[in-house]
Amino acid sequence: MANGLRVVLGFNPELVECACTMVVGCGWSMDPPDLPGLAHFCEHTVLLGTRKYPAENGFREYLKEYGGEHNA
Repeated sequence: MANGLRVVLGFNPELVECACTMVVGCGWSMDPPDLPGLAHFCEHTVLLGTRKYPAENGFREYLKEYGGEHNA
């Protein structure tokens, strides 16, 4: 995408469920020495609110309404 995000899609018409995975290219080993836990903080804030789902748990509630779940 124009912002550098790479999207990979797969499709199997025999399945009745779907899944989505988001991978962020950083982790605890990349935390600056003066900011331990930065990657963990990022993990928990990346889905806190968006334009479409601005409430803190808006996206989680949307998924739950349709039988979905997330684990971040």
